[in-house]
Amino acid sequence: TVKCWGYNIMGQLGLGDVVTRGSNANEMGEHLPALAFCGCSPGAQIIAVSAEGNTSTTSMRVCACEAGFTGDAASAASCVACESGTYKSGVGSAVCTSCPVNAVTVEGGMSCACAAGFTGDASGGESCTACRAGAHKSVTGSAACSACPVGTYVATQGSAECSKCPSGSSVSVTGSVAVTACICSVGYAGSDGGPCTGCGPGTYSNATGSAVCAVCPADSFASTASNKACTRCGANAASAKGSTAASSCGCAPGFWGDAASGEICTACPVGSYKNSVGATECSSCPEEDPQSFPGSTTVGDCGASVSFITFSGRLQMSQADFESPATSAAYV
Repeated sequence: TVKCWGYNIMGQLGLGDVVTRGSNANEMGEHLPALAFCGCSPGAQIIAVSAEGNTSTTSMRVCACEAGFTGDAASAASCVACESGTYKSGVGSAVCTSCPVNAVTVEGGMSCACAAGFTGDASGGESCTACRAGAHKSVTGSAACSACPVGTYVATQGSAECSKCPSGSSVSVTGSVAVTACICSVGYAGSDGGPCTGCGPGTYSNATGSAVCAVCPADSFASTASNKACTRCGANAASAKGSTAASSCGCAPGFWGDAASGEICTACPVGSYKNSVGATECSSCPEEDPQSFPGSTTVGDCGASVSFITFSGRLQMSQADFESPATSAAYV
């Protein structure tokens, strides 16, 4: 216990009066009132007030509860912090006041602030207004609500956060108010609002929306998931629709090589042909029909001479034309 004595003509002892103590023996010891640290109790401060006498008014100093605290500090009672959700803005013994609807404050608060999801200046007495659907506010205070960013939405009012679109989907504008605004991204398929599933191997989607995944066309493949496009086989290589790997590509009829291993497909030379897709070699034309055009695809292309349509009409290719194609009139 701490007790104080001495001059108190200004109320500096913090006992709520201007009585000097300690001048006489009967004012010491047990006769002194207890005081916290010769000053005000926690949550209180010394203030100047008027003490009216018979003929004059004398200024004295007494304890009073600070803003955010309530009680009667002048009578040595403790000051108690305002509970969460209540506040007290001035110094004195007034009770704490509840915050407006949708406003909050911490313990010992001196003013209120609009809660997350609501906007307004609660400290200035304004009411707190809920953020509209499609907007949010994640902090307390008087800040304005913000539109939900791209890829998010919120359907309810008074929201602190926006919700992300389901996996594989997004929305390209701000301020979306419903999950159905989320549409499947490129490489995905499903209903608006999700869930959206990535296009599997051999399929693709090159547009946003609820369309189903398309099958890769012939002469291409897709080996991964969520494909935005299919990869074309190499030059002069072919594959079936819906192919799922590069190894599905093989040299087209009339060309030879191992396209699945990355080899370039080369046209079958003069006097040979190939009628299938794959890495098989070209077959030689029969002895009775030893010649063929480069890149021939069937045995029917073999013959002693081959006709071609050109801008000048039909002409016949001789043996010399096949052996020296760069100088032949067939390549005009």
